[in-house]
Amino acid sequence: MPSAECRVKQSFLGTPHLALGTLLMPETVTLVETPRDAFQGLSKLIPTSEKIRYIASLLDAGFTHVDLGSFVSPKAVPQMADSADVFAAFADRKGIERLAVVVNEIGARRALAAKGVDVLGFPFSISDRFQKENSGKLPFQTWPAMNSTFHETTQQKKSFVLYLSMAFGTRYDDLNETPWSDEKLLAFIETLITVSGVDHISLADTVGVATPKQVKRIFLHVRKTYPGTLFSAHFHGNAKTWMRCVDAALDAGCRRFDCAVGGLGGCPFAHDTLIANIPSEKLAARLEHHGFTTGIDLDKIKHCAKSAQTFRSQYAF
Repeated sequence: MPSAECRVKQSFLGTPHLALGTLLMPETVTLVETPRDAFQGLSKLIPTSEKIRYIASLLDAGFTHVDLGSFVSPKAVPQMADSADVFAAFADRKGIERLAVVVNEIGARRALAAKGVDVLGFPFSISDRFQKENSGKLPFQTWPAMNSTFHETTQQKKSFVLYLSMAFGTRYDDLNETPWSDEKLLAFIETLITVSGVDHISLADTVGVATPKQVKRIFLHVRKTYPGTLFSAHFHGNAKTWMRCVDAALDAGCRRFDCAVGGLGGCPFAHDTLIANIPSEKLAARLEHHGFTTGIDLDKIKHCAKSAQTFRSQYAF
């Protein structure tokens, strides 16, 4: 009989497998598909039926963690006005995790009352300017809403993800704001964990400024310092930058990444066309090539990527 003890070979550059006695099993990396992020940046309204058809194809390709929509002001993001209907369409689907993004208590109440929502994601930035543009409030004004949302979510036995925007720096040059630094980021994270009790933080490179060295340094530090907290990654940028940052995060032990088929999306409040999402089809293929398992059907996801480009041509302008 093989030994029941498992060991993990940590280095991404080596062979990423779990060793069970003499039996090697590939290590899993979780990919979170984000059609919400893909849709919200398209200016023309997409019919709800088209969104549902598109998302169904993503699930058929093997995604089990999906960011389906956001409960925000329809005036601010008209594309998300039908989120409740989108969630309801997949509420009875087994074996998937359905995530909704909210930015305040009103949105949180709507999301928690909606059918099919499993996880609430709350974007919170260490940048005063970006937090104000994204949610209408400064960071110090956002803490009460975040705390209230986190505790209400956990009381209802649902999961919570804190999306830490601008986690690796900003492109803003505001004289009235303290510049980004490791110390500023880590102090923010410490408060989120020790004071608020947040147990899942997604480090987001919102405007594509992260460097591989920086990514590895930060992920190594936070994972060692807070072993009870899950740290995932949400990268933006071009193929050259995101690939290197993904590799760095993998080397540091990160095993959960957000992505969007075709690279669609990016925050509509970031004011930069270069900050596309990581293309899911390329990320899945890269991970599988290096020996990880993602559960994604690489042939089916290629067809999804073609559909994403159709969406871009039909609904971008």
